[in-house]
Amino acid sequence: MRFTKLITATVLFSIIGIMGCKKDKDSDIPTVVSTSPSSNALNVERNVIVSCTFSGAMNSSTINTSSFKLTQGTTAIVGTVMYSGTTATFTPTNSLLANTSYKATVTTEAKNSAGNALLMEKTWMFTTGTVSKITAVDLKSSANYVILAKTAITNISTSAITGHIGLSPAATSYV
Repeated sequence: MRFTKLITATVLFSIIGIMGCKKDKDSDIPTVVSTSPSSNALNVERNVIVSCTFSGAMNSSTINTSSFKLTQGTTAIVGTVMYSGTTATFTPTNSLLANTSYKATVTTEAKNSAGNALLMEKTWMFTTGTVSKITAVDLKSSANYVILAKTAITNISTSAITGHIGLSPAATSYV
């Protein structure tokens, strides 16, 4: 009888011990699981948006221009960093130089929502080509425009225009 109680107690404590040893999410170390452009990519558009995807949610306040950098040699490229979901993006202020190598870096300043930093910085290289990607205009946004013109417009004689006016390109408009 005593032996049965001992075995029951041992099994019970073993089950409790196994159930209580769930993986602690706070100990997860974040990693960069993908990058764009990919490492060593060639002929990348000059107006590329550089991005990286993390293994989990990050603390958005740690994803900034200090933790996500783009450089050409030793020169830092000026741009804007955004973070959403598990993806961070770096948008250069100006188009990148043609046929030039760039290095993107995510530093150990980037931390996940539990406060854990990358174990080591993630770097990848890419080389631009000679073209820039042309972005399409979303024509649904033209709904607020009452005049869309390819040449100059005028309101001679007098006209009342209520709404937005879009001109592309126009040297002079008289409204």
